[in-house]
Amino acid sequence: MEEAIASSQMEGASTTRKVAKDMLRKELRPKNRSQQMIVNNYATIKQLVEEKGQVLDLNMLLDIHRSITTNTLDNPEDEADSDRRMISMSLTLLQAAWPTHLHRIQR
Repeated sequence: MEEAIASSQMEGASTTRKVAKDMLRKELRPKNRSQQMIVNNYATIKQLVEEKGQVLDLNMLLDIHRSITTNTLDNPEDEADSDRRMISMSLTLLQAAWPTHLHRIQR
């Protein structure tokens, strides 16, 4: 929970830790973009913990990015299309760094 809040605040989310924790604990609906960022980060972190050990591929990266950005971008169409190029470049860099084995989510 702390990581999701801190990460969102570093990315520009504006809310107090108390409000954010209360929202997450009570599973309240986000009231603004800042709160949505926190909810998205929290849900994404929980999902990554559940998927630990799975092969990290382009589809998983797209799912992660989509989960993080849902209802936070000015243009919802940007959630998949432009992100595909950015994530594809990220995968290329990962493969260059570790060319001898498949990438798996690690702790």
